[in-house]
Formats: sequence, C-alpha cells, structure tokens
Amino acid sequence: MKDKVYLRNLKRRLIAFLAQNGYNRPISEQTLAAPGGKDFFYFFEFIYRMLNPKFVLVDNPAEQVSLIFTELNYPFRITKVLTVIIYFAFPRAKSLLRAA
Repeated sequence: MKDKVYLRNLKRRLIAFLAQNGYNRPISEQTLAAPGGKDFFYFFEFIYRMLNPKFVLVDNPAEQVSLIFTELNYPFRITKVLTVIIYFAFPRAKSLLRAA
C-alpha cells in the first residue's frame, strides 16, 4: 500500500465511520498510521459491538479476537499470533479489512 492519496482517503473514511457511529476515543490519521497501545483492539471492540452489543474485551484480547473470527466462520484461520501481527502491521491490515 504505497498510494498515499488512497491511504489518506481510507483513513478519513474510517475516522468518519467511527465518529458517525459514536466511537468515544481520540482518533486521528496519525493514530491510524501507527496505532499505539491497544488501539487496534479498541477499534475491533467498537466495530464488533455493532454485531454483539454485549461484547467486552477481556484481558487477553489477541486470543479473544482470534476466537471471534473462528465463531464468525471467517474463511481464513486467524490465530492469536496473527492477531498480534495484524496489530503491529495495522496500516496494511486496513486494506485487507476494506477488501473483505
């Protein structure tokens, strides 16, 4: 993903989506470019709550996210390790989420 205009537009669309749907944490294009801490898991929690309003992240979010993808019959196996890799490679993962 080297197209800077495309990435900028994708970030803006994601920020707009989160804001329009009540995301209550600070977010910016910089946050999406290099999320810190548990930002990826907060994004996931917020979006997944649209499917399951009672959902709450537990102490081990990587394992929990992996299990959720399995429960949703996601066509690819998302392991705990892969979830952590996605967290660190978040900018590229956004393009995968868009394609899904």
